Amino acid sequence: MNPCCNIQKSVQEFYDSLFSFALSKVGNKEAAEDIVQEVMYRFSKAYQDNVNIEHIRGWLYQTSKYVIADYFRGTDTNIPFEELAAYDEPDIENPIEADWQNECIRNLIKMLPEDYSVPLYLSDIENMPQKDIADKLGIKLSAAKMRIQRARKMLHGSFMDCCNIILDKNGAFVKCDVKDSCTPLLLAEKEFCKQNC
Repeated sequence: MNPCCNIQKSVQEFYDSLFSFALSKVGNKEAAEDIVQEVMYRFSKAYQDNVNIEHIRGWLYQTSKYVIADYFRGTDTNIPFEELAAYDEPDIENPIEADWQNECIRNLIKMLPEDYSVPLYLSDIENMPQKDIADKLGIKLSAAKMRIQRARKMLHGSFMDCCNIILDKNGAFVKCDVKDSCTPLLLAEKEFCKQNC
């Protein structure tokens, strides 16, 4: 048995933070869920293959970066577990930067037309069931689902329009910076820094 960890406990401990991390990078709830599922699959596989993982948090976040890079490239590089296990703790975002990434997503959602921003915010930020969203907005469930799906696509487009995606020399996702052309997000970032930096 792999002595690295209690795998169930590790999955429970890191799942939510990895989801938030992935969501802040891809701006799409379903894609973020898929990314975390893939990371946890690779983690389980590494555990079964007795890969020695000394720093679980670092390994999970580094793997997440690879899977996120795959998402943006639309490919699957399938990095060997041994290579990932060799990584020490990566330069994981500090709490303020992580908070800004979450705030960035919220601001990008608010920049969408109201018919789309409201149901998406209720669904993906407040985790309200789609049936409740439909009732709250006075629309049919099918209409709520359609708006949320369209809003997610629009959000992804806004993310690509407003952010420069930075990859490392291996093509792994590192971070994203707000583009100079995206004035509303630049102003939101400035205001955030006034209050938190």
